Amino acid sequence: MNGRLLLALCISASLPVGIQAQFLQEQPVPAYGGTGALHPGHTDPFSFVLQPAALARVKSVAAGVSGGRGYGLKEFSQYSIVATLPAGLGTAGLQTAFGGFTGYSENVFSLGYGRMAGEKLSVGMNFCYQQLRIPGYGAAGAMGAEAGLLLQLTNEFYSGIRVKNPVAGRYGKDRQERMPSLYAAGFGYAPSAFFYVSTEFRKTAGQPVNIAVNFQYRPLAILLLRGGMETAASVYWAGAGFVLKKCRLDLFTTVHPQLGLTPGLQVLFHFKTKEHATE
Repeated sequence: MNGRLLLALCISASLPVGIQAQFLQEQPVPAYGGTGALHPGHTDPFSFVLQPAALARVKSVAAGVSGGRGYGLKEFSQYSIVATLPAGLGTAGLQTAFGGFTGYSENVFSLGYGRMAGEKLSVGMNFCYQQLRIPGYGAAGAMGAEAGLLLQLTNEFYSGIRVKNPVAGRYGKDRQERMPSLYAAGFGYAPSAFFYVSTEFRKTAGQPVNIAVNFQYRPLAILLLRGGMETAASVYWAGAGFVLKKCRLDLFTTVHPQLGLTPGLQVLFHFKTKEHATE
């Protein structure tokens, strides 16, 4: 067996089962896609996967596809498809994600909605169904939910909080396993339309506090640069996006100190812009 695959499986197996069940949503691919989630001037269709309130200020019909090969191993490949659609007073978001290999696979299906609650406050909800499957052992699934809000403090400064699975869903034999709860708070600061930085403090049940730091810089109209890190596992990522009219192609990679590189690709399409209905 490939040494890195064995190491990756050992690390995954050492985690509580509930943490394993969030493998797809906590891995580097969604982490990169959620970079701009804490400031509306830098969000994109993937932002709501991290912060559901980011949907409130999305005004375009858009879709995106993202994929990565975890640690360079096809067994840890993961893919995500998202779409946003202005609806009524806000915007709806859809996501499906899947990953794994023949011996172990996971799927996530989620539906979110965000809207403004006044001039400076945006709120959002995201409901998901997560399933893991192991041939010979069967499959297990659970419902999850996340709520978030973003508050505009100044034109440049936003603060946000989110809560995931406060009432943990149960799955597995006799429904004994529980989805882990997560509580997060952070801020996004954008002194201009070209630069943005954010910090978020995350606490997952049974785990130490994880601090995520991201930045985004747009030196040219056709070029976007991103980078970030998380303290829990000393994971770093960086990437570049290339803009052509209503399409953007991102190439990125994540570095894990023991497992190595996770190369990834993301494509975004913006089809139509629509103003939200007013009350």
